[in-house]
Amino acid sequence: KLVSPLRGATMKSLEPTDSVRLTASDSSGLATVGYDILSVVGGVLTTRFTVTQAVDNRKTNVAAAMIANFDTLAPGAYLIRARATDATGITAVTDTVRFNIADAIPPKISFVSPAQRGSLLIGDSIDIKTALTDNVALKKFTIKGFSVRGDPRLGATDTVVFYDSVLYNYLSVMTVDTLTRRLRYNKVATTAADTAVYFRAIATDNSGNADTAVLTQVLVSGPKVIVTADSSAWPNKDVTISLTVYDSTPSIARYGYTATMSNGVVLRDTTIYVTGVQYLVSQTTLTVPSSAPIGGTITIVPRAVDGAGNTGSGNTVVVPIISEPRDASPPLVYQTVPARFEIGATVRVDAHDPSQIRAIGYEMRTLPDSTLIGSGSVARAAGSRRSNDTASFVVNYDRQYRGKQAFVIGWAEDSLGNRGYTLPTGITTPQTDPRVAKRDTVLLVYGVTYPLPAGSLGADIAIDTNSMRKRVFVTDVAQGGVFVWEDSSATRAAPGFRSSKISVGAFPWGMAVDTSGNRLFVANSGGTNIDVVDLNTLSGLRGQRVQTPSTSVYDVGWSVNATTGQLKYTGFQVINYSDRPQYLAQSANGNIYFSTRPTSAAPAGTLRRIDDPLGRPRMRQVWQYASALAQKYTIFNADSVRVYVTLVPGASDQIKICDSDINTLVSYCSALHVTAEDAMADTALKNHAVDVELVNDIDVSSLALNDTNFVTAGTDGRRIAFGEGATSGRPGRVITVLDSLGMTYNQAVYSRALQIRDLVNNASDAIFGIAYNKKSNYLAIHGAETYFADTALRLQGKVTTASTGSGVAFNPGNDSKYAADSVSQAFVASSDQTLEVVDSYFFRLRQKLPLRSNLYGALRVWYNFNPNATVPLKVYGLTSEGLVVIDIRPEDLLQK
Repeated sequence: KLVSPLRGATMKSLEPTDSVRLTASDSSGLATVGYDILSVVGGVLTTRFTVTQAVDNRKTNVAAAMIANFDTLAPGAYLIRARATDATGITAVTDTVRFNIADAIPPKISFVSPAQRGSLLIGDSIDIKTALTDNVALKKFTIKGFSVRGDPRLGATDTVVFYDSVLYNYLSVMTVDTLTRRLRYNKVATTAADTAVYFRAIATDNSGNADTAVLTQVLVSGPKVIVTADSSAWPNKDVTISLTVYDSTPSIARYGYTATMSNGVVLRDTTIYVTGVQYLVSQTTLTVPSSAPIGGTITIVPRAVDGAGNTGSGNTVVVPIISEPRDASPPLVYQTVPARFEIGATVRVDAHDPSQIRAIGYEMRTLPDSTLIGSGSVARAAGSRRSNDTASFVVNYDRQYRGKQAFVIGWAEDSLGNRGYTLPTGITTPQTDPRVAKRDTVLLVYGVTYPLPAGSLGADIAIDTNSMRKRVFVTDVAQGGVFVWEDSSATRAAPGFRSSKISVGAFPWGMAVDTSGNRLFVANSGGTNIDVVDLNTLSGLRGQRVQTPSTSVYDVGWSVNATTGQLKYTGFQVINYSDRPQYLAQSANGNIYFSTRPTSAAPAGTLRRIDDPLGRPRMRQVWQYASALAQKYTIFNADSVRVYVTLVPGASDQIKICDSDINTLVSYCSALHVTAEDAMADTALKNHAVDVELVNDIDVSSLALNDTNFVTAGTDGRRIAFGEGATSGRPGRVITVLDSLGMTYNQAVYSRALQIRDLVNNASDAIFGIAYNKKSNYLAIHGAETYFADTALRLQGKVTTASTGSGVAFNPGNDSKYAADSVSQAFVASSDQTLEVVDSYFFRLRQKLPLRSNLYGALRVWYNFNPNATVPLKVYGLTSEGLVVIDIRPEDLLQK
């Protein structure tokens, strides 16, 4: 009779509580008892396992219990029956009982890396690689690191966890796995008692069977080593191994590594000695022998020691040895190319191939003749190759190709020599034929962009015309300071910005080189001053900052009673315009003319002049662009003006004007007078060097300006021009000033204020830029078209250019409206991503030079700092990226 297991029971092999129990009896005596395990195999009930136990002394009654041993059977459902044989050889069996066999075999854990009793730097993380197996299915894996303090012999120990437990759960059936886990130091302080860390790993299967293994690592306090190596190796391959070693002090004494194959062969055991080093990076290459076992590994174990003899540690790297990759498929190649391509722009080529990339390159050819104008490639040495690789190429094509179209094709070769060419994005079928590869068509544009740092914004450009210094300046209105760009010279191999900016005041905007050529004026639009920079030392002249204080404008209306002759004043007002300087220029006479930027406190900008800025500065209001308005007194540059309104019948109102002597700074006031003319003629003012001005019959409101009012001077500084920029649809105004050397303030000659519509009968022209020529006798105005005017602001001609844009500038050799053909050009920054070259005599477009992006703000032109017949001029402009420097060849100036 089968006593156990009962029907439906579950038993586990070799489990003490799980036994097969049976009873048997026979009158002739029993010879053996046992049991059979059966299951259906291929539709046939088959005996899978049999146990037989002899009966001593041929007992007639037996009760047997046998420990279950089902190790050869997979877990699952089975049938069991008891069996007995008597002394005569007759065998009897019971009916079968269905039961279940559970998994009784625990998983197995072995440590792959690091090696037992390896070195572990105190406080360092550790990567532990384990090999796990189970006969049925792995369920979970845990590992943690701890130290044991105390003496076990005394029965007093304390376990301190340094690496918290890491858990990994298996979500699918796996019987074999190699698992790598990084354990991070939990910052629990170590003591002298902590000499080793024990990493206890536990693997559990689905039946609850578990295995435990312990990895011991010896704690050290020397240098730390980080090892990197190729992801795989194969016979005869050069494997690149990189070591990064660092210590808390400059005391690294020696370092190295051991590279050992899984068959025990040591490929490299190297030690390098150094002195007084705190940080170093080392790269070596080893060749895998041709006899290396495929499927084996190369284990790289680093080491390092400091000057005090303290041993360091690092991560162990295990590189699998595989068969050398073989394929006939070329790499997948993609490229990134800007559509408008400057000299010095970058082509990026990306390549992907499982056999690793050994070379990447590109070609640039013109359209339609396919002339090769640029190419480049980079080779990857064996051991440094990657399956996914990228290379960037700076392309410097010859200037003669600017303005033409070209195409770019990238290519790459894998380690087996298969070459592929560029593909459209998203295509994953390699291309082997360059004739049908993806071509990126580009426009080869003029200019080279020298980028400004992120967050910076250029506001104005000034050129230091001293050919020895070779400098161009750009104000940074966003982050402050002045950038200094330098052309190539004996002390500078390539053009570019200096590493540091010139420090100036708040929100620097406009600039002008002074008449000496050795100082730079910088308008600080975030304050009320103008900095003075020494161009030899590139530093601000502390103490010479020019102040731009506000000057009040006094305005009052008047009327006369025709019967009584009584004069009455009305609408007296004191007006203060913004005093924040924006654009500026200096005249040959040394005076500074500037526009001001509106603020919330002073929402109206205006135009001003500073006499003798580096001596005894005197602020003046520019009023000559005002509109007419009858029966108005407007008084400028006064210290104060007072109007006295009388209540006496028939009596006239009176006015009093006060101003300071510009030499003694003593203030003088007129007596009370009926008219402003009489007050101005008062001896208190007339007999002293006051600079108060009375202007009759102007509309003072027309002096208020919006933001962005341009100021420019001719190269000789004899004339200054103002151009009204932001007019909200109203035509902009232009006014010029003749201020030659030796003229006093009241000798400066202002033109009438001219609206652009007066030139061409266009009522909506805005002004985007203005420029004077070399001798200040010819003016260019960039509006909806580009206009040219003489010194009297009489229109000489116009050229149809882009209807919007930014600055305009003359060829620096242009000396009159009759300038020779070789220099009768102006350059116009247009909104169609071009620089237009226009003829200032015949008033026609000569050429459109394509640019990468639109310019904004100032445009400057000067001779090449490095005289060259092939590049006589350079144009400087601003984009959102930085300073654009455009080489101008003689053929760029010709009529086409």
